[in-house]
Amino acid sequence: MKFSKFLTTYEIGKSYPAPDGTYKGECVSLVKCYIKDVLGVTPQSIGDAKQYWLKRKEKYIKSLFKPLKKGAKLQKGDVAVRTSGVYGHIMIIQRVEKDGFITIEQNNGGCRKVTWQHYPLTMDFHYLRPLNQTNITNKPEVKQGDIVKLTNANCLYLRASKKDFFTVGDLSSFKCSAKAQLKKGTKVKADAVDTVKGNIWIKTKISGIDCYIIAYDKKKDKSYIKA
Repeated sequence: MKFSKFLTTYEIGKSYPAPDGTYKGECVSLVKCYIKDVLGVTPQSIGDAKQYWLKRKEKYIKSLFKPLKKGAKLQKGDVAVRTSGVYGHIMIIQRVEKDGFITIEQNNGGCRKVTWQHYPLTMDFHYLRPLNQTNITNKPEVKQGDIVKLTNANCLYLRASKKDFFTVGDLSSFKCSAKAQLKKGTKVKADAVDTVKGNIWIKTKISGIDCYIIAYDKKKDKSYIKA
């Protein structure tokens, strides 16, 4: 399950058990659903919320997550763990903002339901990053020879060179000799696929001329194609 679908499947105000049907409404139960649905792993029982950080060096947690160092840049899909209190608390980051981040979590403050919460970056939390990012990122799978359909209107860069597309930008930011706008739904063939600084570009031909379209913007985590 894609992370975006997870956010709509587990609805605000509703209460969910772990995948095995136990502990309805607990914070750990929602995280176990995340592990099963998004990370694709059958969750194990390791104890209360704080154990996800305290046992981070044990085999099960190490197979799922990488612990982040203090001050690391957070991203969507990261798991935040509070180790204070008797049981601690655990939540999933759904969006990072300038002044903090938004979580999806269960049993915040004793409310045994799903809520979305905002926290400042100064919170005394520990963070775990899933090793498997396949369902978290919107990065498309595309290879040479694929016919892809544009899911958004896309800028076409004619007679461009690699140095012209090191950074994703609008038409005005590029200096190549010809530019155009492709409509949503347009199909193109990927003659080559190139990744530059995490951004995926497709090389194709229009009227026999080599040109490039953006397939994935890493900074926005936005895909522009459907393979």
